Amino acid sequence: MKSVTNRYLPEKYSIIQGKQSNVALCTCWSDPELLLKTHPRLTDVFSIIGTLYSTEGVSILLRNLCLNPHIDTVFVWTNSRLSNTAIGKAGKELLQSLWEQGIARVAKENENLLHQELQIAVIKKVVQHVTLLTPESNDIERVMKQAQSRHSSSLQAYMEPVSFPEPSRDTYETMPSENVGWSLRGKTTINAWLAVVDRIMRYGSTKKTEYGNNQKELQSVVWTITEDDTTTFSHPHWPREVKTRIGLEKNMLEQYKSIFTTAEKEAESAYTYGSRLFTFPQNIDQIAFIIDKLRACRYSRRAFATTYCPAVDTHHTSPPCLTSIQFLSHGDRLNLFATFRSHDICKAALPNVYGLLALQEHVAHESGFHVGSLTIHSISAHMYEEDWLMAHDLLSCAKWGRVKLYFDETTDIEPRGNVRISLRNKKIHAELIDAKGTALFTYADTSARRIAMKFARLDLFSLTTHYVDISIELTKAEIALHREQSYIQDKPLIFDGVVIK
Repeated sequence: MKSVTNRYLPEKYSIIQGKQSNVALCTCWSDPELLLKTHPRLTDVFSIIGTLYSTEGVSILLRNLCLNPHIDTVFVWTNSRLSNTAIGKAGKELLQSLWEQGIARVAKENENLLHQELQIAVIKKVVQHVTLLTPESNDIERVMKQAQSRHSSSLQAYMEPVSFPEPSRDTYETMPSENVGWSLRGKTTINAWLAVVDRIMRYGSTKKTEYGNNQKELQSVVWTITEDDTTTFSHPHWPREVKTRIGLEKNMLEQYKSIFTTAEKEAESAYTYGSRLFTFPQNIDQIAFIIDKLRACRYSRRAFATTYCPAVDTHHTSPPCLTSIQFLSHGDRLNLFATFRSHDICKAALPNVYGLLALQEHVAHESGFHVGSLTIHSISAHMYEEDWLMAHDLLSCAKWGRVKLYFDETTDIEPRGNVRISLRNKKIHAELIDAKGTALFTYADTSARRIAMKFARLDLFSLTTHYVDISIELTKAEIALHREQSYIQDKPLIFDGVVIK
C-alpha cells in the first residue's frame, strides 16, 4: 500500500506537511509556524505538524490520522505555558481520554465536542495502532531526536485512508437587523456576555472566515459590565462540558489571568497580551506608564496602551485580537475600555474579561481608584459554526426560558432617571426626575401615545423595559383622564369590573 501524506481541508486548517514519515507532531498552544522558523529541521522529522488550541481540534487531528494511516506515533508537545493551563489542557485531555477510555465512552460523554460524523469503529482502529507520546523534555531538539528513533523505513499503513463527511451544522436563520453598531450592558459579566451571544445567534451574519469555516458575526458590538470584579465573578451552575468549552471554570480563569498581568512569554508564542502591555515595543512598560499618568493627573485621557505593532503584526498570521486598552476616571472610579479587532465570543471572551478585570483591579489599586465599569468594543464579534449548537442550547436554558415578566429592582433600574406621571388640569403630566426628585424634563398632553413618542424620540431612557413600563402607565393615565377617574402611578386601574395593572 503506497503511503501518501494527506491533510484534512488544508485551506481551512493550518497543518504543516513535512517529509514522509510515520511520526506526527501536535503542539499545544505553540504556533507551528514560529516553531518552524527557529527549528527548520522539523519538516525532516515529522510527516505533519499541527497545533491543538481547543477541543474542536481533536476531531481535526483524528480526521488527519484517518487520512494518513501510515502515521503510527503522535508526539503531543506541551512546551507553552498556556498548554499547561486549564484552558490549554482542555483539548489535550480530551485527546488523551480517547486513548485511555475509548471512543464510545468519550463520544457519549462529550457528544457536542466531537464530530458526530466520526465512525466509532474507524477511530477504535486508530487508537489501537497509533501511540500518543507526551515528551517530558521542553527542548524541541530532544523531541526531534526521540521522534527520529521511532522512524520506520517501511511506512506500512494499518488500514486504507478514510475520510468522513463534513460536520452537519444547524444554520439558525438570521433575523433582520440594523447590521452594524450594537450597545449592550449587564451588571455582571455573565449577563452582559449572554446578551452578546443572544444577539449574535439571532442577528449575526453567516459568512466565511480566513480559516475556511463559517462564522456568525456582528460588527461593532459595545458591551459594558457595570459591577463586576475577579472576587465577585459569577460561576453559574452550567454543565462542566459547557464551562470548559467557554473557559469559565475557576482554575481556567485564574491561570488565564496571568496572560494579562505578567510579561512572561515563550519563544514559540507570537505574543501574550501581558508581554505586549508590559514589555513591548522596545521593552516599554505601558502599564507602569498608565499608573504614573493617572497618579499625576486623575482625569488624564492619555492612560492608553496598545498591543499592536505594524512592523511585526502585518507580517504575522495571528496578530493580537485585543488591540488597545484605555483607562478613564469617573469620580473615584476607574473605568476600563478595551478594543478587540476580532473577538471569539464563545471560547475567548469570558477569559478575556476575567484577565481585563484583573488588570483593571491592579491599575486602580496602584493609582488610587476604585474599580469602575469595563466596556469592551468587539469590532468583529463572532462565533464559529462548531459552537452554534452549544450556544443555542445554552441560551434556551439560561436566557430565553428565563425571561422575567415583571419589574426586577436588581436589573431594571433606569440609570437616566425615573418618570413621575400624574393628572393635572385635564392633561397627563410626565416628568423625568433624578434620584433627588428634581425634574429634568417635563411634557404634558392628553395623548399617552404622543407623550410616549416624545420620550422615545428624545431617547431619554436607556432600558427598553422602561419604555414598556412607562407606556403602560401612560395608557392607564389616559383611560383615567377620559373616564374622569383618579389615577395613582403603579397602582391598578379599575373600571367596569376590569382591573388593569
